[in-house]
Amino acid sequence: LAGGIAHDFNNILSSIIGYAELSQEGLPKEAPQQDYLREIMTAGMRARDLVHQILGFSRQAEHAVQPLQFKILVKEALKLLRAAMPSTIEIRANIVSDDLVMADAGQLHQVVMNLCTNAAQALLPEGGIMTVALESVTLDATHGATHPGIEPGRYLRLVVSHTATGIDPHLADKSVDPLLGTRAPGKGTGPGLSVAQDHINACGGHLRVDCPATTLTVFLPLLERMGVHIDCSLE
Repeated sequence: LAGGIAHDFNNILSSIIGYAELSQEGLPKEAPQQDYLREIMTAGMRARDLVHQILGFSRQAEHAVQPLQFKILVKEALKLLRAAMPSTIEIRANIVSDDLVMADAGQLHQVVMNLCTNAAQALLPEGGIMTVALESVTLDATHGATHPGIEPGRYLRLVVSHTATGIDPHLADKSVDPLLGTRAPGKGTGPGLSVAQDHINACGGHLRVDCPATTLTVFLPLLERMGVHIDCSLE
């Protein structure tokens, strides 16, 4: 089933990317439409990575784990989200870390998109403020004692929070359950937090849901450079 869906989606995606490339070639480089086409290409390439993940799931294949600079993915995801969100939602970003993590770029991009989309949906229809912060932190044994499973060490910490009312406190611990739905029928796009948690776990990270689930925190272990040059490109 997963392989069939990926195959059909890939056919549609090939047309989108192909015609976007042809449109780029047919326009002057200084044309304002070039910026729109670049955004289509960026989203198309991320969708291509998603197809690869679906195929990987169907074959139980390994993902393309590599050193990458997480802040590039976060900024890219926020740029895509700004264009899709209503003006009633304000995004406040504080992306300050240049450190690297070892992960699959497509999976981490999906994590950011899922967490931010959940926050945006919680703010609808009135609107509000969504805050996204990325920084490097050092967790000691004291932090591990209050949050079992997180070993002491250096981490990238991604925090996504919003000003809306969170879900009921007694549901916060189950918010990553793929069978739990916290929105009305027809609202939302599925078990985003469950998928995000799987991707975070795959690269040795942790997802924390703070009651009443208005703040989500991701901890990803840093990749220490050790004085060696590492290619940070996403391709």
